Amino acid sequence: NGVAFYVALVTPLALVVVANFIVFFRVWRVLSKRLMVTKTSSEEEALRKRLKASFGLLVLLGLTWLSGFAVLENTSTAPQWIFTILVSTQGFFIFIMQVFLNKKVRRLESGAFNPIGREGP
Repeated sequence: NGVAFYVALVTPLALVVVANFIVFFRVWRVLSKRLMVTKTSSEEEALRKRLKASFGLLVLLGLTWLSGFAVLENTSTAPQWIFTILVSTQGFFIFIMQVFLNKKVRRLESGAFNPIGREGP
């Protein structure tokens, strides 16, 4: 039954996507307001990094689940493959954005592999 399908699958999916966008834009607004009243350049830089990271996550998670809607309406395999690849690589992309591209983490990690007896950076 088509109605049961939409009630059971599409409605929760749409609610999650809408809730994610609402939370994102509220966080974005708070960070943007803080950015306007920052006193030091280090605070401003930290807030800009947070805004950039949150926007990257919005794109990553938003595009993935919006492509899920395309899968619901399209029976060809290309949208299904795109959705499957995006969903299965979300964790990898979050790792890249939040860990690998983070200068502090890279600096700490480079010190973790120093030989015994050598000082870290």
